Amino acid sequence: HLWWLCPSLPSASLGNTILRYLPDVVALQECDEKWYAALNSDLAGYKFVNYDTEDQNKVGDYVNDSTIIYNAETLELIEWEQTPLPTSDNVSARNVTVAVFRSKESAKVFICLSTHWCLTEKNRNANSTETLEIISKWKEKYPTSPIIIGGDFNAVESENSIISMTDNTGLIDTKNADSTGIICNGYHIGNGMRVEDKDVTNPDHWIRGPFSFRLSNMKNKETLDHIFASDTVNSLYFSAIVDRDALNASDHRPIYCY
Repeated sequence: HLWWLCPSLPSASLGNTILRYLPDVVALQECDEKWYAALNSDLAGYKFVNYDTEDQNKVGDYVNDSTIIYNAETLELIEWEQTPLPTSDNVSARNVTVAVFRSKESAKVFICLSTHWCLTEKNRNANSTETLEIISKWKEKYPTSPIIIGGDFNAVESENSIISMTDNTGLIDTKNADSTGIICNGYHIGNGMRVEDKDVTNPDHWIRGPFSFRLSNMKNKETLDHIFASDTVNSLYFSAIVDRDALNASDHRPIYCY
């Protein structure tokens, strides 16, 4: 089974979430130098595709904020590449990281991508085209290998930039899995919840429950984070993660699928 988590703003809590779910692949966004070092030391058995020493997380003169962690006990890294998105307001964040893996159990090869798109709709439409061009390049190199892409797209499903990702591309939205767990309204949150739900006078105030988190098991709830996969991939289960560690690690709600 292939698991994905797509958080932003990693913190120490992120390591707890990864070790709890034990995903094969983790797509990260907004992963700065501090968290490269922290996660690299805290996660036994996991590796970054682009980091073994303090200098290796840099591509050119900048840190790659949109990176990939993988379980080195289950996967072999064949190759990786990081490509800045031409339409970008931040080359460190607005890029696509590609990693090609081989399963140690089945010997099957698959391609994973992590990305983080721009904040304006005009730029996101360009990012969508640019991302699909990168995907097409890797499809040519590995024509029989499935592709999975996860990230902070900053766009809901009804936006043209997201529609383009599955419109005649051979990709599907894994949110339409055989079974769906929790779907959250996908907008930025403060301290692990929507800002209006938090008592700002109490720094330890965590409101739990379906109404406070605005959760639903309905597939029509739109989200900012997405996991797309080749239509040859059978997505069995999709859900958001709403435990405290996961929410404390992000201004989004992490998602995963297998």
